[in-house]
Amino acid sequence: MFRIQPSIRKQKSNDGLRFRVQPAISYPQPDCPTENRELVIITGATRGIGKEFACFFASRGYDLLITGRRKEIITGVADEIRREYGVKVEVVLADLSVKEDMTSLLRIVCGHRNIAALVNNAGYGMNLTFREDELEHQTAMITVHVNAPLMLIHKVLPQMIQKRDGIIINVSSMAAYFPAAGSPAST
Repeated sequence: MFRIQPSIRKQKSNDGLRFRVQPAISYPQPDCPTENRELVIITGATRGIGKEFACFFASRGYDLLITGRRKEIITGVADEIRREYGVKVEVVLADLSVKEDMTSLLRIVCGHRNIAALVNNAGYGMNLTFREDELEHQTAMITVHVNAPLMLIHKVLPQMIQKRDGIIINVSSMAAYFPAAGSPAST
């Protein structure tokens, strides 16, 4: 059994800093029929770390279920990954702060029985201080950062426990660890 333990490394590119997920160990790509390949679920896969996690797992032969709010961007990411790595990529267009979208995503996740990993990456920050921002914006951010990962973990964990295998990665912003008076709220 192999465990994927990615490390994240900053790389300089022409368009600024880019993050690359690098495996801590290397191992052979799984040689599985496509209909039996394991699935990795990644929220917030439109760009940045979420997209890099998607490329990382796809490069190792995992099929993907990726989420994002912007249809044009997330479908572009899916097409790029399909072309580059030859894996199946299921796109779920969802705003995780919207109850109906989250309910739909949970229903789709329940239909999968081969989940190898969950990457909770969806998130965003505010440019207003907590005092200046509207309460609805703050509660929506808490829903995306806290409630959505909680609900997704609750759905996938029983399957992982039953298989005695699985990976859950919760991505967080460094802003959550360095609060400052007058700064935007972060979770």
